[in-house]
Amino acid sequence: MHTTANELADELEDTARWRADKAAQHPHDTRNAQSVAQLTDLAAKMRAIDENSEPLRVFNAFWRVVVMDEDKGLEYSRVSSEYRARVGFGNFPDTPEEYLRDLMSLLRDPIADQMVG
Repeated sequence: MHTTANELADELEDTARWRADKAAQHPHDTRNAQSVAQLTDLAAKMRAIDENSEPLRVFNAFWRVVVMDEDKGLEYSRVSSEYRARVGFGNFPDTPEEYLRDLMSLLRDPIADQMVG
């Protein structure tokens, strides 16, 4: 298993730190601070998820398909980073399950298109 709940939480926390820098640069835009709070909360919930939970097992199975192809792995990095950057600005996952489902949904279409094309 490559992706663990802690690794996913680390990514969320990294994005929260980036968003906190944006909040300092743009204090008039309260969405940045709200995004930091949401990302931090989601990271804490992700750390608490059982590594053997079905949502994480399904995500890991999906992840294994993605990393088998370098192009798909690069697409995953790009799409998931963009998704995290938009948390609080159009993306509002409240639970780890919702976050994982959203990531897979975002990736399914580009990957399916590459597999067919």
